[in-house]
Amino acid sequence: MKQKTYCYLGLMTCFFILFILGCRDKQAAEIPINNTVDPLEELTEKALRNGDTSAYDQLSIEYIDSPYTGFLYTALMMANKFQYQRAYIDVYYCLTDLHHKKDGTELDDLDERTRSLALEYLMKGVDRGNKECMGILGGFYVDGRYIERDQRKGEMLLETSRK
Repeated sequence: MKQKTYCYLGLMTCFFILFILGCRDKQAAEIPINNTVDPLEELTEKALRNGDTSAYDQLSIEYIDSPYTGFLYTALMMANKFQYQRAYIDVYYCLTDLHHKKDGTELDDLDERTRSLALEYLMKGVDRGNKECMGILGGFYVDGRYIERDQRKGEMLLETSRK
């Protein structure tokens, strides 16, 4: 009788251990471990799918010291799809690479279509209340550079950009 009890307990213990190990493997298999997610890709996904402005701002900071043109698509989408105010100046920066060229001639090297596009996004940024766009465009109006000179409009934009 004792032998049957020990045999029975031994079998039960084996089944119990196999059951626990089987459950543990399933749990591990069900939890995907992905350590290869690129933080920039994740931020881009949040910005483009949800219009997440915080994710977009973090991306903007990441791209500031690198070739800004890699950020153009994201900036365009945030401007056009979500009308995010900051994105309009970023489109301008991407097109002119202003962060790497600060001598006031950032539009000189552009072809006419790209220059027009850069000015268009400055104007859209002004319409959305972006003060940085106002400052740049105001200077262009005052100088009559790249657009028709309009001293009054230029000074008004410059004044508003300083507030």
